[in-house]
Parts: sequence; structure tokens; C-alpha cells
Amino acid sequence: MRLSTIYYDKALEFAQEVYDTNRDEYERRDQGDRDLVIRQIANGKLAEWGAYIYILSTGSWCTAPDMNIYESYNKSYDADLKTKKYNVHVKSISSYNLERYGASWVFQKNDPIVTEPTIRDCVFFIAIGDNKESYEYTTFEVVKRCAATHLQGLYKPLRKKNLDSKVAIYLEDIIDMQ
Repeated sequence: MRLSTIYYDKALEFAQEVYDTNRDEYERRDQGDRDLVIRQIANGKLAEWGAYIYILSTGSWCTAPDMNIYESYNKSYDADLKTKKYNVHVKSISSYNLERYGASWVFQKNDPIVTEPTIRDCVFFIAIGDNKESYEYTTFEVVKRCAATHLQGLYKPLRKKNLDSKVAIYLEDIIDMQ
């Protein structure tokens, strides 16, 4: 599905404000490449908009993505979206990283969705299409949706070893999941 440039503009503005608000924290974590971090944040927010559009297209009610800017110490693990039945957690990967690293989605090890998911928690695994020249994300695909409780025991270390506080779900482990 295609995302309107309106969503790209919103996501990019959001990402720039998040980075500027939390610059010290990104640099402390050795994530000082401003452009890369902004692309990653924008990618995540675009995935949220994609999941929102997808859910609405099914006729379901859904909250819109949160566009508020928070300081890093106010980080929340709340669901990205909420429907009448589910707390929807959206995970994204860009098509560039999909080609480079394979289909995987990253979680914080201490995120309650990893450590103590509830029956209301649902995860949307999204791939965002990107243009390697400008990183303007224009398309999205819901690769998989599943109950977070079904992911227990499937979290694995990242193939990229420098992020010890994170774990990943790999597509090959969930592709046949109902």
C-alpha cells in the first residue's frame, strides 16, 4: 500500500523533533549519526501510520499514532495504537535494511511486550519501502500480525552484535504462525 507524502512529511518532522529533543541520549548510546537516527525514527512512525491505515481499511476503529514529543526519560512501552480489542505494537524495517540484514524486527529486552505480554497485545510487523537516494518512504506492507503471547521463546540476539539491550524476531520463526 502507498503512504501519502503527508504522512512522510509528518513522520520526518516528528523524527527531527525527537532527535533534537533527545540528542544527548542518542550520542550517549553512540548513535550520533543524526541523519541515520532521524531516518529510523521516521521509518517507525511511518509504520505506525501504515498500520493505522490498514486497520481502518478493515472497518475497525483505531487510535491514531501519537505525535507528541517526549524526553528520553519519559519513554513508554505503551501500545502504538489501540483498537477496541487490541493493544497494537508496531515494529518496522526498511526495505533497505530488509535486503541488507534479512527480515527481522528489533525489540528492547526490557519491553513488557517481550517480558510479560498480555492477551490484548498484538504485534504488526511492517516493511517500509524506501528510496535509497532520498529515504522518502512511500510504501508499506504488513508482513505479519500476531498475538504477542505467541512470540514468547522466539526472541533471539541481534545478528549485529553491538546492541546488547535489544532482541529480534526473525521472519523465518514466525512466517507459518497463525
